[in-house]
Order: sequence, then structure tokens, then C-alpha cells
Amino acid sequence: MLVRKSASGYTTLMGTHFEKILRSSRFHMKEYIYPATCFKQLLSSLLIFPIMLTFGLACGCEDDEPRSFLPTPVPNIAETNPAFSNNGERIAFLSAFDSMGNAALGIYISDSTGEQKFPTGVLGPKVEWLTGDSELIINTGLYGGGELVLYHLGSQIVRSLGISTYLPAFDVSKDGKYLFYVGPTIDSTHSSGIYRYSLIDSSVEAITDGTEPSVSQDGSKLVFSGKTICYYLFNDSSQQCTGFQGRHPIWTHDGQSIVYNNSKGEIFVADLSGNTRYLVDGQGSMDISPDGSTLLFARVASDFLIHIWRINLDGTGLQQVTM
Repeated sequence: MLVRKSASGYTTLMGTHFEKILRSSRFHMKEYIYPATCFKQLLSSLLIFPIMLTFGLACGCEDDEPRSFLPTPVPNIAETNPAFSNNGERIAFLSAFDSMGNAALGIYISDSTGEQKFPTGVLGPKVEWLTGDSELIINTGLYGGGELVLYHLGSQIVRSLGISTYLPAFDVSKDGKYLFYVGPTIDSTHSSGIYRYSLIDSSVEAITDGTEPSVSQDGSKLVFSGKTICYYLFNDSSQQCTGFQGRHPIWTHDGQSIVYNNSKGEIFVADLSGNTRYLVDGQGSMDISPDGSTLLFARVASDFLIHIWRINLDGTGLQQVTM
């Protein structure tokens, strides 16, 4: 039996780490929760637990620090880590369930309203669209690093890019020429480094130490996380750090502000002058719509599962996308 009652609460055969997730998912509210809801939350825990550990969803950890659980409850995940297609008409994301609510962990594609949901059949925590929106790049590593593969939406053919990463996060330049990923440390002062892979000739170039890279719309600079959020300028190979402590940083379309979240599950918008503005509660990796107006992210919904949401960058129009 997976779940049993003890003097201290509900525990599992998986150990104390899983116990903390189960305690957060209303299992203690016996007669007030429908059995189907409890079962779906349990399935979500079983399927998504490794990704929560490796992608920073279940921890408040900075670069080079061990990943450990927050003392606050961690809801279970239904969908997370969304990415807009380049035309804005579709989104791709990691989901623990198929369109019928059955447990089926993998990368899915939906229209921008979230009303349709199609499986790719590829398992991985992070996905990005290529120019033309006919192909996806997926990181297949659920336990940290993994292999980057190319998935063609029409033929459904999966092809390896021959790249092994240290962490799930990566990004693709908007012109479709470069892929930025996390590999071995470059100067031995950190645990990981950022590399640029050419999708044209397969050449690889070391950029800087850090993790969670995100390239600007014009390709002139790269934001990434470490002890603080920093950015690298390609024109002179210089680097500046902002002093903001957070995860999953991405550029706004004008390249003048950075959107990031922190270990408390809060999303902020910060300009390069140091001014920060709270936007909304959310977690995991995020993406901005092609027109630069809307943020796609993950947060807890009324069913106490994490789903995909959207909000305008001015703070209006908060809406749940996936159910």
C-alpha cells in the first residue's frame, strides 16, 4: 500500500521527501476531498517528482547550492514549463496527464487557449520551438541533465542533436541559428557553464559559467542565473550581474527588462537600472508571447494542481490556460 497513516501524518513507501509532497496535497482532508482528486494528485506526485527536484520547482536553491525542499507546502504539477510557438498560435509544455486526465507524463502541444492537447510521445522537462514552428527541441533528461533531441511535428520523427546537458534549461535564438545549453563548468569556479551550439554547422562555443540561459530577441545578450541573475553581452564579451536573486530569467522583447521568479513562487519584472515590480505568483520556466505583451507561466489553480496560466506584462488579464 503506497500511502499509510502514521502518528505524525501520512507517509509513503517512497520516504520523507514524498511525505512532504503528500502532506501538501490535502490528503489529510479525508472526508472533504473527492477520491478522484486525491488519486490525481497522487499520480501527479509520482510522475512529476523527479522534475520538481531537478528543475527547481520544489526547492529554493541558487546555483552551486544543493537542492532541498522548502519548508512550505509544494503542490503537485499537472502542467508546467510552457513555451509559445513563434507565431503565438500554439504552446508546448510538460504535462503529467493526457487530454482525458489519464497519467501520461510527456511533452504536449496545445492551441494558445489550452482547449486542445496533443501528445508528442517524447518525455522531457523542457521544450522550445524552432523557427517555422514545425519542429521542437526537447531536453529528455528528467533527473537533471539529458540529451537534446529534435522532434518534427509532421513526421513525428525524433532525432538526437548529439548534445548532453547538465541541467534541463536551454534556449534557442529567435533566428533559429543557435541553441544555448548548460554543460561542464568553464572556469572551475562554478558547477556548470553555458555553451552556444550552432544549429547551422554543429559547432560549439563556451560562453560563460552559469545556468538557465535565455537569449534576447535581437540575439545581442544572454541572461542567466547564478548566485544572482547576470547577463552577457556578445558585442564585447562582457558580463554584468544585476544583484537580483531568482530563477528562470527571460528578457522582455525590448531587451531592457528581465522577468524572473524566486524561491517563494513570486514573479518579478526588473529593469537594468535595478527597479523591480511584482507581477504575479508563479513558478518554473516562463515564456513571453511573440508580440511581447503576454507572459506564459505555471501556478497553482483551484484544484491545488499546477497548471499553465497567462498574464499581460502590465499585470492585467490573469487567465488559466490549461485545466
